[in-house]
Amino acid sequence: MSQKKVSCLCLTRNRTKFLHRAIRCFRRQTWSNKELVIVYDFDDKKTEKFLQHFADKPDIKLVKNTRKKPSVGFLRNLSVNNATGPFVMQWDDDDFFADNRIKFMMKKLKQNGKPAIVLNSWYCVFLKNNTIRKASRYTYEGTILAKKVLLKKFPYPNWTRKRSANGSEIGEDTAVIRKLRNRNKLAVVHNPSLYYYFIHGTNTCSKNHFRRMYRSASPLPGGRKIFNKLMERLAKDDAKYKTYTV
Repeated sequence: MSQKKVSCLCLTRNRTKFLHRAIRCFRRQTWSNKELVIVYDFDDKKTEKFLQHFADKPDIKLVKNTRKKPSVGFLRNLSVNNATGPFVMQWDDDDFFADNRIKFMMKKLKQNGKPAIVLNSWYCVFLKNNTIRKASRYTYEGTILAKKVLLKKFPYPNWTRKRSANGSEIGEDTAVIRKLRNRNKLAVVHNPSLYYYFIHGTNTCSKNHFRRMYRSASPLPGGRKIFNKLMERLAKDDAKYKTYTV
């Protein structure tokens, strides 16, 4: 059976080291029919220079945002509109993904019969604390895989983050997840090993958000050892590809 094309949507700004990891995670995916849509800002010259190494790659599509100070919601919609596959997957530039992330999620999407799917668990990598914890209390919007037509019908709101009535933070992607869930268009699956969410100090969420995340996440047996092995793996990989020859 032929594979449907999956467009992985990556927003980035001024963190090329993380971005290069995300590109390598994309390239290693076991799902062959895919593209990586990278959206970057016109005034981010460092990223623009870095992306010249990938300008001629057929599986990578570069999209320059020309709007000043755009919201993340605007940029997400821009990435969706530039996707050429019938399926789209959020591909954050600062996280780490298992090689079978696309394949697993596409399989579960078909099995569930819904037009969108997210994980209800992931591993949180707390760089400041040198440890990894398992979070499994929510539907994690950053893991979404969906039919492109669905996200065009229910686009991201034109803002980045806001506070709800109870004081909690709501991201632009959270708003979309809630719409899909309320309309029974969202499947949920458990597999935390697919997604390593990095907390590194320059995330878009506030420090209070990550303090709550740390407290609510479950410690992993040998979490410090797992953390050290992951960091060692990433360091070796970074050193191998430091000349950006891919």
